[in-house]
Amino acid sequence: MILILVISVLIENLNVYVGFNCFIMYNNREIYGPFKPTLASGSDSTIPSCHAEVNAIKHILNIKGKKKLHKATMIITRHSYNKKTNDWILQDAIPCYDCMKYIKKFNIKNFIISTNTSEQFKKISFKYIEENTKKSTGRLYGK
Repeated sequence: MILILVISVLIENLNVYVGFNCFIMYNNREIYGPFKPTLASGSDSTIPSCHAEVNAIKHILNIKGKKKLHKATMIITRHSYNKKTNDWILQDAIPCYDCMKYIKKFNIKNFIISTNTSEQFKKISFKYIEENTKKSTGRLYGK
């Protein structure tokens, strides 16, 4: 429960709400992020984007290396704007099919995702991601 409170505080303190955020956590104490989706080129929206999950993995590879990634917990959040309440709300944050394939390369097995239910966050397995993922409407580089 403490972990959920920490992530909630991190999300609330973000200056800008972007649809997706990804955090990488080790030992319930060491948290990296938020990592956000990025465009490969801000001047050309047709160039592939880097999804938040891929952005997070690439960052961790640079500072910790591949051997440590399998020990990590990936925390993925998704927000959407609700016009009726004039507020941002949490949504289900299951990685897209391309991100799922990329994550699989690094043997990450622990996940926490935001949900659109009253529990707000839940721990899931990689198998849950495989069973519930969908194709992205965005494009991905770094496969």
